[in-house]
Amino acid sequence: MAEFRCIGAMDKRLFSYIWGMSQKYGRVYKASVFIAKISRPFYTAAYAGGVFFILDKIARLPAYIFVPAACMAASYMLRGALKRPRPYNSFDSGSGFLNLPRPKSYSCPSNHSASSAVIAATCTWVYFPLGMVLFVLCLPTGLCRICAGLHYPADIAAGWALGLIFGAAFLFFMIWG
Repeated sequence: MAEFRCIGAMDKRLFSYIWGMSQKYGRVYKASVFIAKISRPFYTAAYAGGVFFILDKIARLPAYIFVPAACMAASYMLRGALKRPRPYNSFDSGSGFLNLPRPKSYSCPSNHSASSAVIAATCTWVYFPLGMVLFVLCLPTGLCRICAGLHYPADIAAGWALGLIFGAAFLFFMIWG
């Protein structure tokens, strides 16, 4: 149990450093808030665009739709089980969080990180260049959630891991299934 406390303390220190830097440099914070606001519509549009590339493989469409939905369901179940509070509930953050709505949900794993990773993986199978672009964009999507004060670094890592597990299962099924 001491190992988890050590990781939790390190996670909070890393969050404090990253979030503090975003507060120190206002442009970083403003960019983070912007990315946090547009990342969900952006990935949704990219994912929906993948449907046009998959039309010639219509038999695989249910898996393309099911895997990200299953990943999100798993993410919500994990949140309910872990019940990790968001940073603004754990820190006296002052006015730094006023530019974004404060979700009442729990923090870990990050749904944005999980969905960005699983969508990148599914889009990699559909149209490889699109998938690679989306994988590269997973990094700023996750980091902006920390800079905006919505998640701890471990929440982002857990979301990416969850998305990659579901994405790898999808790719395995599509290639060898």
